[in-house]
Parts: sequence; structure tokens; C-alpha cells
Amino acid sequence: MLSLYSDGMVTVQLKQTDVAGNTANITGNFTLKSSEIQEPIVISTWGNSPTISLAEQLSNYLITGNGPVNSVLHFQFVKADGAVIDLPTVTIDSSGLWQLQLTPAQMSSLQGNNTLRYWATRSEQSTTIKQLNVLVDSNYPSPTLDEVGENGSISLNEILALPNQTLEIKGKGEKYSTVTVNFKGSNNLTIASKDALVNNADYSWSVVHRTPLSMHQLRVAPIPSFHPSKRSP
Repeated sequence: MLSLYSDGMVTVQLKQTDVAGNTANITGNFTLKSSEIQEPIVISTWGNSPTISLAEQLSNYLITGNGPVNSVLHFQFVKADGAVIDLPTVTIDSSGLWQLQLTPAQMSSLQGNNTLRYWATRSEQSTTIKQLNVLVDSNYPSPTLDEVGENGSISLNEILALPNQTLEIKGKGEKYSTVTVNFKGSNNLTIASKDALVNNADYSWSVVHRTPLSMHQLRVAPIPSFHPSKRSP
């Protein structure tokens, strides 16, 4: 019979009638708790490794699911670099449903591969922590190259006049990516090749070249990577 009730408060009404027909009424209650708290579920349509596209990040992104009624659901995102971001808790309603909105600002700090950790608590009960891989795709376009020199030209004398005769090549790229810069001479032979890790704060990248340059072509190629590596010296 109790299986027909949801977890929570159950009201019991008593009515007593004696042989003379007199009646007395009282009301009591008790709390019904399952012996085990049900594991929460994040929307099954996501699959095992969902992706949030760039277009979906332009507005609030809704995550829904179900879980133990009248409980609290906790969320954590663990980023590729190990940083942990705690999200606000949500309440699972009396029908066992819940929803969480990710804002564009939140998603901008979650670019790349993330592990979503979630668990439910109620009174002194807690479910095990479940995990799901979530890719927040920055989908940044091809890397850009800032103009070198004035109108795209720089003389050997100007390079020699730079501090330490060092020319900085820079531009923009995708977060958690490595940009490979190849320096090619007029004969199309590669003179030097350098890797630069994109700065996740402002999408910038840069390399320095200390070899005197003359009539070089620059070729920039992205190497997507969601596991940041150290910048090459």
C-alpha cells in the first residue's frame, strides 16, 4: 500500500466512534523515506559524450532530467586543466523532474572537454557521484595572423633594430589549441617552425623569431587540442 505514495509527508486522519455514537477526530503525520535514494539521470537524449555547439552557447542552454523526488541535485564541472567549477544546486520536484540552465557566461568558462559530476542528496542520504563527458565546443574559426610590419612588410634593417633582433609573430586562435607557425623563404623551403599555445583568456598566440628574415612567407596551421601543453621555447 505504501508503494502508492511518493516520498515525503503522509497525513493520517483518525476518527473514533463509540457505542453511543460519539465521535472524536485527530490528525497525525509521518515522513515516508525510501530505503535507498534513486540515482538521478541527466537527459538520456544526450548520450554518453554530448557536445554543446557554438550556436547553442549564444543563449541559455537547458539541461533536464529526473531523480529522487524532493531532493537536491548537485553539479560540478571538472575542466581539462583539472579546475573544478561548482554550479548552483537545483531542486528535484515532487514529480521527480529537474532542470538546470547554463548561461553563455558559464559556458564561456567551460570551453573544451569537461567532466560533469552530479549527485543527489536528501536529508542524510546521498547518491553516488555520477560522471558524464561534456564537450563545450568553442568552434573558433581558422587562426588569424596579425599584420607584420607596415602594410605587411618589414625590412631587414627594421628587424635588426628590434630589441634583441626579435620579431614577434602573433594572432588569434581557438582555446586549448596549438598554433604551428612555419617560416618559409622565397624558395618555399621551411627555415623555421615554432609552436604556440593559444592563451585561453583572450584567444591570442605569439611566437618570436630571432633569425633575420627577408621575403619570408608565414603559414599558420591550427592543431586542435583540448589538453593544453607547454609553450615551446
